[in-house]
Amino acid sequence: FKFYDGYSIPKVKRLDEYIDYVDKFPLIDPPQIFGLHSNADITYSTNRTKSMLEKIIHIQPKEASSNISGIETRDKIVYNLANDMLIKLPKNFIQHEVREKLINMGILNPMIIFLCQEIYRIDRVIRTVRNSLNDLQLAINGIIILNDSLRQILDSIYDGRVPIDWVN
Repeated sequence: FKFYDGYSIPKVKRLDEYIDYVDKFPLIDPPQIFGLHSNADITYSTNRTKSMLEKIIHIQPKEASSNISGIETRDKIVYNLANDMLIKLPKNFIQHEVREKLINMGILNPMIIFLCQEIYRIDRVIRTVRNSLNDLQLAINGIIILNDSLRQILDSIYDGRVPIDWVN
């Protein structure tokens, strides 16, 4: 009977020989033993690292106790980042103008159909980002309530990640 990588059951009669033989096995089983590709180990390590780093970022303190020696607070940093993003964000598409231009280019052309779909998608993303950044600034200023969605956006911007609401 053969195990992976040439290991086989030895013909031994004493318990200590079995223990010595088992101790020679590798500590980490390769993915091939489970019928997986060798890239499965890479994917596992990548996912484990991402999970660990997300947990480290998640447990970091989120609130500053006070403004010590001119250091900006977390809310002020996020407010400035949101303001900068709003300035750089392109204007919303005007749907009827886009439709007219696409009709002039030949609406039944497959590339035009694809372009139309992509324009609608990017317009939806631009509107979502603009609305959430405006709401976030209002919440930081205390004008509206900071709900869970805005809290997640605030945390993501502060941590340098893309907010989940923007990915859809």
